[in-house]
Amino acid sequence: STRHLALLSSLTLALFAGQLCIYFGLVYYARIVRWSIFVVTFINAATAVLSSFLSMILYNRFQSRRYPLLVIYVVSAVLLLIGGIYTVVVQPTSETILLVSVNLAMVLVGASQNMLFIYVPELFPAVMRTQALGNAAGFGRIGSIICSFVNELDSVLRHGAPMVLYGVLLGLVALLVLVIPDTTGEHLQDEDSESEKDEMA
Repeated sequence: STRHLALLSSLTLALFAGQLCIYFGLVYYARIVRWSIFVVTFINAATAVLSSFLSMILYNRFQSRRYPLLVIYVVSAVLLLIGGIYTVVVQPTSETILLVSVNLAMVLVGASQNMLFIYVPELFPAVMRTQALGNAAGFGRIGSIICSFVNELDSVLRHGAPMVLYGVLLGLVALLVLVIPDTTGEHLQDEDSESEKDEMA
């Protein structure tokens, strides 16, 4: 129904907004990490390659679209909370733990972003998949705007504070995934095509 599609569109928009806020927030956080910016940037770029392989393997091995995505969000949240809380509380001179947790999370969050571009279109009938994905991904860019303000908390509050917030946000995104229906890669029949077949019969 129209109401169901409107609700689904709102949920997927919120999902993309959270996803993009976290992903770009982690990417932009590279300039804040107290380490060589060139090394950090190179590692961040390398995570994109690992993300592509991970998303490909997961969706090739598992038929469900939702549960691998849910596991990735939960594990990413735990990693960021560990690195973020440790850095906020201890304020260590070395960035090793923060750097490791952030980059492991980036591999997973990057994989989840690839998986979203497969999962979200499958939630809608084929006739409106392109529009639904475009709306969710386009308006979801609001999240990438918000992340720059979140990263400012590193200087306003304490070093590592944005990672704690991103960890909490990942937990909320995981809860959001639980509300959205699961898909298995099967074709979702269009209502229009069904009605046409009924008329022909």
